[in-house]
Amino acid sequence: MKVKAEGNMVGALILIFIVIIASGLVAGYVLLRGSQVQSGASISLTSAQAAPLANGETYLTVSVVNTGTAGYVSISVYSGGSKVFFAPGASGLIYQIYYDNNQWYAPPQNLVYSASLSSGTSFSAYGQTWTASTPTYTTSEEGTSQNVNGQTQPYVINNLQVSYSGGEPFPNPPVSNGWNSYAIKEIGYAVITQPTTFYVDIDDGGILGYAPYSYSSETSWLGGTLNPANLINEWHGEGATEYSSPQVQPGVYAIEYDWFNGGGPAYFSLWSSAPVYYYSPVLLNTGQSVTLSYTMPVTLTAGQNITVVASVLTPAGSASSTTEAVVA
Repeated sequence: MKVKAEGNMVGALILIFIVIIASGLVAGYVLLRGSQVQSGASISLTSAQAAPLANGETYLTVSVVNTGTAGYVSISVYSGGSKVFFAPGASGLIYQIYYDNNQWYAPPQNLVYSASLSSGTSFSAYGQTWTASTPTYTTSEEGTSQNVNGQTQPYVINNLQVSYSGGEPFPNPPVSNGWNSYAIKEIGYAVITQPTTFYVDIDDGGILGYAPYSYSSETSWLGGTLNPANLINEWHGEGATEYSSPQVQPGVYAIEYDWFNGGGPAYFSLWSSAPVYYYSPVLLNTGQSVTLSYTMPVTLTAGQNITVVASVLTPAGSASSTTEAVVA
């Protein structure tokens, strides 16, 4: 839907990305933030269990405690000396919805970029306020085939809409009237195993950016709003329009997807040309622990030996802890 300017209030809008205040329960995992920090990176993997599933996949549960500098946790699994699984965090992307009960206002993208994902966060512009009134939401770990605005698309990870076909309704709360103004910030990691193109169908505007996987502080997920690696950069008002990214090569990337609806019909979607595995950051402070569970797209059999590695990525460097496990 075209977004009307209010005088000079809706001017040139900007680029990308994130603050996550990891305090509270996010997708079933307690992400803790504090001031206690030891010098050096250190982590302890306290337990690991794996069991085959009927569909040929394997269910993995690991428990870790961070014994060094605060940092982000990842899990790797090896079988016969080959890495068969890698998860930089918990399953699924996390996203927050910021809602304003007025129409025809487009929030500046830098305010979406700098907002916290925690409930109660708000930001203001043009005399309007967008507020996050709920906890964060979490996507699945892998996309599925879905109807996006009347077309079947593969590997769809986001698919919310108002007044279009396909997709699901936006959650209420926070979106009590889908024709009002609201924005979404979504962050996480993408594990890409083959050359992949990303697609969005958006009403009104959105930006998808990525950067190679590395340590990122809570206030600089992709290095600022002028991140040079924006795959899709369309922060403006219009009816539902499909955009595609350049081809992304295999690797592990930090990603953010920022989106807004200024008023009227809305569409928020993201899919890919090939399978992508999505994870959200798990930040552990010194002394904090977490239990993580994954459905690994790997066929393992009962009695098979595996090696599980927990790693932590911190400003002081990285560290890992290893344990051997037998598939139950």
